[in-house]
Amino acid sequence: MAAVTNENLDLVHEDDVEIYAVNPNHPARPMEVVFEKDGNHWLCDKGVDPERDLAAQGCWRCGDFPFTRQD
Repeated sequence: MAAVTNENLDLVHEDDVEIYAVNPNHPARPMEVVFEKDGNHWLCDKGVDPERDLAAQGCWRCGDFPFTRQD
């Protein structure tokens, strides 16, 4: 199946579209929240080493993103 872009969107026919069932409560990959001693929260892939640099391991500092909760 060819990729659909904004340029060719009008060329797509309903019969050509595949719809996949997705469980909205199933994460794309296992994640965990790591709490630092200074109070920062980090969203990380499960199994990171909390003693190493979290940003270098691909974690996101929760304070940098507008989540729906105000922790």
